[in-house]
Amino acid sequence: LVEKFIGSFVYGFKDKDLLDDDEYFYDDLIGLEVSSIEGKKIGIVASIYNNGRHDILNIDYNGKNVAIPYVDAFIKDVDIDNKVIIVELIKGLIDED
Repeated sequence: LVEKFIGSFVYGFKDKDLLDDDEYFYDDLIGLEVSSIEGKKIGIVASIYNNGRHDILNIDYNGKNVAIPYVDAFIKDVDIDNKVIIVELIKGLIDED
């Protein structure tokens, strides 16, 4: 039945009831500010992709792209209402000038 849709764009309604409490649609995260647990503003989520194992947040950090894995080791809080994602960084993840 679905073979006729191969190669087509298929759209559906965004139904948050399908998500667990700690899950979000990609477009809910794009545009959110990313800050470290110490309060340092890192940048804005520009895009998200899946590398086959997990999602990756692409952050615009002073005009540079920084990729932060969307895993519990880095993502500490997502606050959609306040439009912020809190992350814990490891040394070397962001190239400090």
